[in-house]
Amino acid sequence: MRLLALFQDSGRLIDFLKEDISSFTDEEVGACARKIHQECSKTLEELVTIRPVYSEEEGALINVALGYNPTEVKVVGKVSKNPPFQGVLVHKGWKAHKLSLPKQNGKALSAILAQAEIEVR
Repeated sequence: MRLLALFQDSGRLIDFLKEDISSFTDEEVGACARKIHQECSKTLEELVTIRPVYSEEEGALINVALGYNPTEVKVVGKVSKNPPFQGVLVHKGWKAHKLSLPKQNGKALSAILAQAEIEVR
């Protein structure tokens, strides 16, 4: 919840995802998406260092040993009952190596991801 709130704060990600973009041109959506991507990507890298589970290129032949961690590796296709397995890397996966979300200052976890903003005139 906090990470979503931070993405909203930095790049207005939730605004973009909840907006009906069907009336906008591809160019308008692309320009908007580029800015959101830049801001949210920067925030993500600052707060959660994410790196691939596998460093090999997708399409590489991978050996999955007995005792592999199924929370890190999803084996699909014609899978026999027991490892080891050998297959093609379809997706590298993502793993958080550092998590440094800002402290909550004693606040309870809230369902509010972004406050409504009222401009008093």
